[in-house]
Amino acid sequence: MSLKCVDVSSWNGEIDWNRVRETGVKHAVLKVIRRDFEPDNQFENNWKGCQLAGVHICGVYNYVYTSTVEMAIAAANRVLEVLAGRKVTVWMDIEDTCMQNLGAELIDIIKAYKHVIEEAGLAWYGSYIAPYADKEILDCSFWIARYWLGYEQMQLDDEPNQDKRPDIVTNLAGWQYTSSGIVDGINGVVDLSEFY
Repeated sequence: MSLKCVDVSSWNGEIDWNRVRETGVKHAVLKVIRRDFEPDNQFENNWKGCQLAGVHICGVYNYVYTSTVEMAIAAANRVLEVLAGRKVTVWMDIEDTCMQNLGAELIDIIKAYKHVIEEAGLAWYGSYIAPYADKEILDCSFWIARYWLGYEQMQLDDEPNQDKRPDIVTNLAGWQYTSSGIVDGINGVVDLSEFY
């Protein structure tokens, strides 16, 4: 069984969460901080909007630009500050080009970030792992982006081609199958995922 989910940030502007809920979307992942470690401009509005509309917040994500262990620790601590005691899954979104050629150092960065989040009593998941990962890192769930129609717009009720679902890990928690979804209540396009 899969659940449709949107993940949103300030790029989506102000969202009418009641209209989103009326489309059948019952789950959301919210961007928590920006590159400069300040809260995403819509994070608090999205948090409150989801709560008021009855949309379950199944996590927050931190799109990271942390090319050192020290930066990873600082980013994770900042996420915790912005959450201010709210308990939610934290997704470490590792897809920026600055993270691609770090080799084995990427694993140290992931471990440092993971340690900070887990020490605070929150669930943590990585969204991209290089081939240097050991058993400890791979023993977690993954939310992986793979746009099977490229950037072609998809309606919420369009079903993604399951043959294109990522099969690179056995513990797939979610698949972000488009960044060009159309959902009433959200201006422009939005990322759509299936969570399992």
